[in-house]
Amino acid sequence: MTEILKERFGAEAASERRGVAVGFMTDAEREAAVSLAARLRAEGKSVDLSLKAAKPKKFFAKAGQSAASAVYIGPDDVAKGEARMKDMSTGEEKPICI
Repeated sequence: MTEILKERFGAEAASERRGVAVGFMTDAEREAAVSLAARLRAEGKSVDLSLKAAKPKKFFAKAGQSAASAVYIGPDDVAKGEARMKDMSTGEEKPICI
């Protein structure tokens, strides 16, 4: 697929980061992740929602390959009602309500 994108639109199209990746630590945070993904999609954002729980390192490694930004939801985030959205290019983080 990457080769087709490169051939058709150039190397930049195949490597351009887009959208928001949303992941969660355990099944207990799944509902918050699904809710956030739905809200972001309603705002017109492209969202890649993880289908299963993942450790932060694995989630961010995968998100860093294609997403412009990422939100990882853990138990503390659900308790606070707020997570951090990370810009995958700069590493800058900003709070986002969940």
